[in-house]
Amino acid sequence: MLRRRTALLAAGVLGACVLGDTARAQGTARSQDIDTSIRAAGMGGAGAAVWWGEPGVWGNPAQLGEVRGIRWQQGWTRLVPSLAPDVKFKSQRLLLGGGGLGFSLMGDPLDGLGHTRLDYGASQGTDPFGNPTAPFNGYEQIEAWGAGLSVLSAFDAASGLVGRPHDLERNGELSVGVQHKHTRVVLGPEPFASAEADGVDWGAIGRISPLQWFAADAPMDVDVAAGYAVLNANDARFVIFDEPTPPSRIRREGMSVHAAIPAPWTRRPGAGPAAVFLALPQLVAGGIAVDRERISAGGEGPSYDVDRFGIELTVLGILDGRIGHVTDRLGGIDGDTYGFGVSLPIGSWGAVRYDHASVPESFGLPRLHRNGWSAWVDPAAIWQDVRGSR
Repeated sequence: MLRRRTALLAAGVLGACVLGDTARAQGTARSQDIDTSIRAAGMGGAGAAVWWGEPGVWGNPAQLGEVRGIRWQQGWTRLVPSLAPDVKFKSQRLLLGGGGLGFSLMGDPLDGLGHTRLDYGASQGTDPFGNPTAPFNGYEQIEAWGAGLSVLSAFDAASGLVGRPHDLERNGELSVGVQHKHTRVVLGPEPFASAEADGVDWGAIGRISPLQWFAADAPMDVDVAAGYAVLNANDARFVIFDEPTPPSRIRREGMSVHAAIPAPWTRRPGAGPAAVFLALPQLVAGGIAVDRERISAGGEGPSYDVDRFGIELTVLGILDGRIGHVTDRLGGIDGDTYGFGVSLPIGSWGAVRYDHASVPESFGLPRLHRNGWSAWVDPAAIWQDVRGSR
């Protein structure tokens, strides 16, 4: 029957895909196991303790506390095109933040404003009497919202409002975050071959900036961070084909080191709009991240580990180069990842960027290519500069 053929396609395609490392876990809803961040994909999927640059909410929702301004993220990938060219994965997300508070909107609570969708393409089957049925498109769709808090940044912002400004965030940070997601899986004619469930992700990131403890005007910034996140931390169950099945529960532990040399022409906030086009955030920056994932079906039964490693180098805040490695022995994956990003910044006002990643697939399939773009604007920075020029 149609629904069974679609289910087999879902299992087979995602089981062969590096994005579905977790497809080897005994869970369902494979779309929840695919990181939406193209940047993280180029870094071997490491992201649990990555707090800088393009936010990766899937890797750790605590990154939302670092969001500034308004940001739109979009990505697309053809999964295993050599086996099923019409299987596609797309994501769209709106981020809002400032003063240590950040929010992610992905189709919830504003319907239609973003989502993550895994489209399995058209399937042809037969009814119980052997008659051909009309083609049917199986899919999975996630709609979610998330919130994050960076404690010291929020304290700095609040103290500035009462006339006693602090800059504690320069010495370190503690960020926490949560994401609620509603996932719908459709593998055949509804309602018999569909299911939906609500999942919860949470995470925390702590970082310290040791050089700032000794000299506020240190010639470079160095940050050491640790992160922890649990994806699908609740006991959600999908009931499809009369079988209750949990999604994969993913526990992520990570560490990172990031260093940056500020550009000598960096413009201070409030310098006026005339200088905004001449300002770049940094001369050069680099980061190393390491993650370990423990994956199981709903946190029960057997589990297995996936190791991730990534390096990112950024020049002038414009060009990013990334390499990484992912080791998933159970899934038959032990290969390198590559990626790059190009950003067109307008000082601290905003930017438009494009990201690309090349990642290995399991079972000797050709490498997979992922693409994404984002746009960002910070109204608070614009207002501060315009006001400072008066």
